[in-house]
Amino acid sequence: MDGAGLTVFLREAQMFWPEAGPFVDDRAARAAERLDLPSDPERLLRDVARGGGEEELSWLAGALALVDARGEYDDVRKAA
Repeated sequence: MDGAGLTVFLREAQMFWPEAGPFVDDRAARAAERLDLPSDPERLLRDVARGGGEEELSWLAGALALVDARGEYDDVRKAA
């Protein structure tokens, strides 16, 4: 498994295996920072996912990674 595949696996695996998290990959962390959110996994889980658990963090990290990959920062800011 390459590095990109491993990060996607870990990001998604924490949904089913809490021991894998909290995990936020570099792409999701970069998006969080650019959107003025915490990039630290523990803080993101507590402050943004509101302690909802690794499943919520997994969804959030995936969404942040997509925002970064697609460069949709302005769209997210407009929707917020």
